[in-house]
Amino acid sequence: METPTCAMTRRDREQDELRQAYCDGSLTIAFDKEKTWCKRKELEGALRATPSTARDKRVKIGQELSEIETHSKKAGRGSESEFTAARLAFCEQPGKSAYAICKAIGRFTDQDGDMTYSYDDPEGEEVPSASVSG
Repeated sequence: METPTCAMTRRDREQDELRQAYCDGSLTIAFDKEKTWCKRKELEGALRATPSTARDKRVKIGQELSEIETHSKKAGRGSESEFTAARLAFCEQPGKSAYAICKAIGRFTDQDGDMTYSYDDPEGEEVPSASVSG
């Protein structure tokens, strides 16, 4: 049986692989050409790496994060929806269905050429469905 720490480490590695595939362009989805999820993750990393004494730099990064979220909300898309769509496309790739981040994905239906996926969260929370143009 896998320990909780090992499971979390494996899941983190899988999510890093997903983010790298999506953010470097090798995985594409018809969702957000600006890749706000990638930008947000990059800025969050920069914020973590910035010392607390560099207040001006931290404020600037915080403002950029706020602008990304505001833009996403105005467009009617959140970065979590973008993550969900990227994860669904990632999990469609050969060999990825065994990944822990892919096991929660359930069913899909074809609607006018678009694949609409929904899945059950293992923790029982309601999770929105996402569409990926095919």
